[in-house]
Formats: sequence, structure tokens, C-alpha cells
Amino acid sequence: MNREASYREKAKRDRQRLQKVNVSEELSMAEISSTKEKQTVDKKLDYPLIRLLAAFFIMVPIVALSVYYLVPMLADQSSTSAEKEDFETVGISNSSNNGSSQNVAAAPDDKEEDKEEQEKEKAAEEAKLKEQEEAERKKQEEAEKKAKEEAAKKEKEEAEKKAREEAVQKEKELAEQKAKEEEAKKQATKVVQHTVQSQETMYRIAMNYYKSPDGIAKIKAANNLPSEEIYVGQVLRIPLD
Repeated sequence: MNREASYREKAKRDRQRLQKVNVSEELSMAEISSTKEKQTVDKKLDYPLIRLLAAFFIMVPIVALSVYYLVPMLADQSSTSAEKEDFETVGISNSSNNGSSQNVAAAPDDKEEDKEEQEKEKAAEEAKLKEQEEAERKKQEEAEKKAKEEAAKKEKEEAEKKAREEAVQKEKELAEQKAKEEEAKKQATKVVQHTVQSQETMYRIAMNYYKSPDGIAKIKAANNLPSEEIYVGQVLRIPLD
């Protein structure tokens, strides 16, 4: 038991000693690092300051010369810019005026084009209307011509029909007139009837009524006899003047 306790005590002391060594080592490393950083910062502070001073002394004359030369140039540029603005203003004004004059000049052109277009449309409408009127006129003329032809044809047919009817009527009238004349002639001629007796001949009858052999022809014509042959008892019509 005593050995174990002594052993533990010894291990405890060794451990504490090691911890102290580690702590001292850590402190030493921290001090070394801090010292290096401080030296670095001191060096950085020393050199940039020198550089900044050197740059300042170099830039001073350059800035002075720049100001000496740039101020007149800036003044010239300002006056040039002002003149340029004035020129641009004048140019814009002129352009605006030119544009206005062009618009004013373009306006009559547009009106002229519109007028020409209206005249063309009017001419086209008039031509179309004229064509329609011409077509209507021709159509009416054709209708009138056809109506006249139909009327002439109908009139001709009616005239021909009337002529035929008149011809028929004339023939009828002539026939009636002829019949009347024949009837009047018959009525004007005295006709007697004679019965043929035994031993009478056409000659003897003609001599009895006409006192001439010429009476034979009259007796034959009145009775439609082809010859002078007659028979007893035959009734003959004897016309007497």
C-alpha cells in the first residue's frame, strides 16, 4: 500500500512538472511571437512613412506643373464647350426651322397628291358611270329595236292575213256577183218547155221556135245535150230572147 501511494504521488508530481514545463514553453513561444510581430510592425511603420514622404515630395512639383498647364486648357475647353453648345443650339434651331419649312413644303405636296388622287377617283367613277349609262343605252336600244322588229313582223303578218281575207272575200263577192248575173240573165231570158212528140227532130223544133237552124245550138246548150238526138216524151228547155 505504501509503495502504491508513493508511486501515485511521484506520478502526480511528474505530471505537475510537465504541465509547468508546457506552460513555460507556451509562454516563451507567445513572447517570441509577440516580439516578432512587434518588430515587423515597427519595420512596416518605418518604411511606408519614408516612402510616403518621398512620394509626396515627388508629386508636389508634378501637381504644381499640372495645375499651371491644366487651368488654361480647362478654361479654353469651357469656352469651346460653350461655343459648341451655342453652335449646336443654333444648328438645332436651324434644323428645326428647316424641318418646319420642309413640313410646310411637304404639306402642299401632300395636298396636291390628295387632290390628284381625288381627281383620279372622280375620273374613275365618272368613267364607270359613263360605261354603265352606255350599257343601259345599248340595252334600251336593243330592246326598242327588238320591239320594233316584233311589231313590224306582227304588222306584216296581220297585213298578209288581211290581204288573204280580202282576197277570199273578193273571190266570194265575185262569185256571188256572177251568180247574181247568171240568175238575172236567166230571169231576163224566157224559157219554155217543150215535150218531144212523135217524128219530131232537133231541127224541126229549132225551126219551129227560132225560125232558123241556129236554134239547135241554143237548145243543146240549154239542155246540156252532146248531140242532136232526142226521144219521144223528152222535155226540152227552149230559151227565148
